[in-house]
Amino acid sequence: MPQLQLNDLKDQFRDNPDALRELSDLNRDVQKMQMGATASPELDQRISREILPKLEALEVRLRRQIDEQETGQVRSGGSDRVAPGYTDAVAEYFRKLSKGR
Repeated sequence: MPQLQLNDLKDQFRDNPDALRELSDLNRDVQKMQMGATASPELDQRISREILPKLEALEVRLRRQIDEQETGQVRSGGSDRVAPGYTDAVAEYFRKLSKGR
C-alpha cells in the first residue's frame, strides 16, 4: 500500500489509538520490505502473505467499529404483518435461516 494511502488512513482514524498503532505497524512492515528491494514477484508474494492479511483484518475490525458507532443498537427484523394462513410457513422460514448461521 503506498505511503500516501497509509497516511490518509492515519488521518481518518487519528482518534482511534489501536487503529493508529496497527497502521504504524503495517507501515513499518512495508518499509522493511521495500528497503533495498526492487519490484519482484518475491516482494509481491511477501506483501500478499504478510501485509495484506493484517490489512484485511484491520479493515474488518474498523468497519465493525464504525457500524457499531453509527447504529448503536441491535438491528431487528421488520414489523410487517404476515398474510393470514402463512404464519407457520414464515415462522419455519425464519427458523431455517437462523440455523444457517
